Amino acid sequence: MLKLERDFYNRTAIDSAAKELSEVCSIKIKEDEERYIITILPLVEEDTELIKDEFSNYVLGLMKDRALV
Repeated sequence: MLKLERDFYNRTAIDSAAKELSEVCSIKIKEDEERYIITILPLVEEDTELIKDEFSNYVLGLMKDRALV
């Protein structure tokens, strides 16, 4: 499970990252008042931590790219 702060992370970028990584894992996104709660279920269980780290980095990269446009 990955928790990302709503006041920093962009939901559109999170949805885009989830779509892009859908070939290597299943991602479920919930949200509460303060954060997005992301459950990542990789196809290969050993990849859980790697995909969790890559997911948050990918979201940040998408947010950065969109800010530059």
